[in-house]
Amino acid sequence: MTMLLDDMNINNEAKVVAITEPALRTHLLKMGVHEGMIIEVLQRVAKGPMLLRAGSQEIAIGNAHLRKIEVELSGLS
Repeated sequence: MTMLLDDMNINNEAKVVAITEPALRTHLLKMGVHEGMIIEVLQRVAKGPMLLRAGSQEIAIGNAHLRKIEVELSGLS
């Protein structure tokens, strides 16, 4: 099931399927996040940023970018 990163809940794991904004895609690639990668939601501030585990690192993504990342729930959660 494909959804936006913004719609994920804490402790959900998903595969990144698309990053719809080119500048955001480039920025995330520099941090090691790319399409096909499994991510996990660690924390979420209401209407604010989300803390993710991506590989062996933790990254925060601002609220404005959460609707520009499409994910598919992995069923591993």
